[in-house]
Amino acid sequence: MGLSEVRNKMAKEFGFHASKSQFETQLKKWGLRKNHTSAVWKLIAHNLQHRQLEGKKTAVFFDGHLIPDITVQRETSRHGSLAIRKRQSQDRHSPVSRVPPRYSLRTPPPERVDPVESNNLPTMQLFQSLDSYHSMLRFPIDGI
Repeated sequence: MGLSEVRNKMAKEFGFHASKSQFETQLKKWGLRKNHTSAVWKLIAHNLQHRQLEGKKTAVFFDGHLIPDITVQRETSRHGSLAIRKRQSQDRHSPVSRVPPRYSLRTPPPERVDPVESNNLPTMQLFQSLDSYHSMLRFPIDGI
């Protein structure tokens, strides 16, 4: 939703009328913006590289919300690759940069594994066949 749409919605639903510059000023005070800055993506790319060298998978969060992997890949390749190469050429063991406030890098939780249908396991099939065989022995068929 664009700024003009937000202004119209606020005016219609809440009777709040503000100019475009008033909205922009207030959004800036609140720290809200449409996109993350290039500087932020460079820091994230640097940290992702270090975590990758340590063998860690990484999920990027902003204000506790997961940024989709495809977005992280696209933005770090756009903003981060040149910065990473420059740092690597200067210092092979450059320290991990601090991530800006409101951002966090975490190891993602393990992927959810769907429960296995237990009836299809060979062991369960064996037990089921033994149960049916055992019940057949307890109840003889037609006087056998």
